[in-house]
Amino acid sequence: MAAHRMWQVYDLVLSVMEQLPDNRSRARAARVCRAFYDPALDVLWMDLSSLLPIFKLFACLQKFPMSARLIIWQNYRYQLGVVLPDELVRFNTYAGRVRSIIVEPKHYGDIDFAQIVSRLASYCADSGPLLAHLQKATIKVVHPWDCLALLPLLPEALSYLELRAGSPPDTFVAAGRGQVEETEMMKSLLARVPALNTLQVMGFRHPQTLLIVPAFTHLRYLLVHGSPGLPALAWRSLAALETLEELASDAHEEGCGVSSSGFPSLRSLTLGGKTTCMAQILQSITSPYLQSLQLYTHTPDDDMTIHILLEKVGSRFADSLLSLGVYTGTVPFAHGTVIPISHYMRPLLPLRHLQRFQFQANPINFGVKISLTNADVQEMAMAWLNLTDVFLHFEYSTSISGRAVIDWARLCPCLKTIQLPRVDLSDLPNSEPSAGLGHGLRILSIRSLVADPTDPVRVAIQLYSNFPHITLQLSFGDGRRADMNFPRWMEVQRLLRRLQRG
Repeated sequence: MAAHRMWQVYDLVLSVMEQLPDNRSRARAARVCRAFYDPALDVLWMDLSSLLPIFKLFACLQKFPMSARLIIWQNYRYQLGVVLPDELVRFNTYAGRVRSIIVEPKHYGDIDFAQIVSRLASYCADSGPLLAHLQKATIKVVHPWDCLALLPLLPEALSYLELRAGSPPDTFVAAGRGQVEETEMMKSLLARVPALNTLQVMGFRHPQTLLIVPAFTHLRYLLVHGSPGLPALAWRSLAALETLEELASDAHEEGCGVSSSGFPSLRSLTLGGKTTCMAQILQSITSPYLQSLQLYTHTPDDDMTIHILLEKVGSRFADSLLSLGVYTGTVPFAHGTVIPISHYMRPLLPLRHLQRFQFQANPINFGVKISLTNADVQEMAMAWLNLTDVFLHFEYSTSISGRAVIDWARLCPCLKTIQLPRVDLSDLPNSEPSAGLGHGLRILSIRSLVADPTDPVRVAIQLYSNFPHITLQLSFGDGRRADMNFPRWMEVQRLLRRLQRG
């Protein structure tokens, strides 16, 4: 009997193979019939978390004893012997199916990448890169030369590269070789994969190495983590890239901004570092498309500097910003000072299209608290009518009422998640019955409650009447659950679940 024509549609069979539970099932499917063979093998070899399986296609791959001079944690490492022509054909067949690879430091103890890759490259010198159709590479290296050894694997059209540097030994750093090796690695990458559109760099010790990053002129997404951050010259060069849409890095050097237009296509920015440098970068952004902004001030600044930063956000991105996160240490007020949240929030009220707002303040001095009142909630609700998610996290001094939460939801019909530091819901049983708001709020998360309710039944009914799909989450500031300390609130949660089940 002839096979059904649906099995002749490659994309359909490929989708079926992706739904199989594991690679063993896909290997078995490849042996069932010819229609399954190529789709099953494509999925099987598409994403490799180690290069060892593809190196094991060679019968000459064996473990050889290593030189006693090498400081490694294994006495034997895989190396490649003499490769036969038939083995090269088989390697190219499977290597052409690989789309994503991950190379981790733990693999260097077992595999001599420099020897294997260089030998394969010598055999395949006329056939281009070893992994010709690779699209995504995640390389976690201990030394920059580890990355250089892997370059022959990468095709020129590689679109995504995640590069994580480990911690080299002190002798390596003391010898002054760190910056030279890192710079050489980045230059080699630029020559090998100039068309990168996504680059993630993590763990580099030398800022000057990152000066080469703007030379990747096709970048759309750039993320720099766990390093000193981009130098001022690199920031000014990146500002001219017309393709850059997403950027994440720190800024610690003065002079990061540009006087003319910069970042014309930016849609998402995650920015940390020194507040004055961050303000310079925000001032230079001319993109009308910026929708997501995350700000991290690592060191405290004076109150005026933080206000300048927030005022720039509220004035420059009022027509585009949809998501905003502000994570800051409060300025060094004296012990016992209470700071109203409006102190930080008011400059941001012009962001009329805002949908997601996160604010976290970590006090420098013990005893400095931030107050959130019903009036503050009313002001936020009136300014940000399109809010869907709001997360507020800080040391609290006051609480808002349950009625204020209901009024907030009434003004913001799209709200789905509210996370607040302190709420007093004890007013719900005594408040006037609601007409049944039927709001779509899904999560109400509270870090601290004022007291147990006197009437859990009425509180549950009021919550259900206004928020029929709500999940009430209660926790202490350190994340521990509140089950043992607020038994009546646990009763409210149980009653809510019963009402929702009908």
